[in-house]
Amino acid sequence: MRPRTSLRVRPAIAALSFALTLSGLAHTASAQSGRAWVWSVYEDDTAVTLAHEVPDTDRLRVAIQCERGTGLARITHYGALGAGAMGRLSSGSATHQSEAETRGRRNLRVSMSVRVDNAVFSNFAGTGRMTMTLGGESAEFSVPQAQRDQIGRFVSLCLG
Repeated sequence: MRPRTSLRVRPAIAALSFALTLSGLAHTASAQSGRAWVWSVYEDDTAVTLAHEVPDTDRLRVAIQCERGTGLARITHYGALGAGAMGRLSSGSATHQSEAETRGRRNLRVSMSVRVDNAVFSNFAGTGRMTMTLGGESAEFSVPQAQRDQIGRFVSLCLG
């Protein structure tokens, strides 16, 4: 004859099993969120992109794109900003007004254009810092010193 399991034990075992499963999921999510944000350059025969991303994921903060040889960069910020038809890019003391294209609720994707030979982009290449402002809200992009060569590479490919 098989011993009967108490009805009180079964819910406890189920709860423990559920807690261990959640713990494993939390550990996995924690490990994935620990991946580093980097600036990467992607290129093909016609275009070049400088992206602020977590590699091998769908996490993207900024994409700066250019058709090779045009010198015109389209900067797209992924995250909420204010509303408006005109925005501002700034780096150091240089500023550039640009028409802003927004997509998504609360402008979750905002794009502006600037030439890479503009003072704003030159300052960005030197300092690694640029701010995008739309509707009174701003987002700052910052490239660490160790990754700033990616900006120069992007500019070279964009102009070339």
